[in-house]
Amino acid sequence: MLLGEAMAQTTAVYLLHQRGRALQADEVPLLVSIDCSFHAPVFPGDRIDYRTRHLGSKHGWSDFRVRATRGGRLVGRATVKAGVTRRPG
Repeated sequence: MLLGEAMAQTTAVYLLHQRGRALQADEVPLLVSIDCSFHAPVFPGDRIDYRTRHLGSKHGWSDFRVRATRGGRLVGRATVKAGVTRRPG
C-alpha cells in the first residue's frame, strides 16, 4: 500500500509543480483515481525511484503515468487522474 501512496504523492508534487503557481486559499488538489499494479516486492531500506509523466489534460483534469523502480527494475506502476478544484462553500 505504501508504494501506491507514494505514487499518488509523486503525482501531486508533479501536478502542483506544473501549475507554476501556488494554490489559492480556496483551492485543493484532488486525486480522482489511481490504477496501480505491483511487479516485485520492496523491503524496508530499499531505494525506490519514481518517475511521473504527464499524459494530457481534459476539462481541468490531468492524466499521469508513474513508474516505480528499484535498481532500474520495475516494481510498480500507476495511472493517476488528478486536478485542482475549489473548496465547497
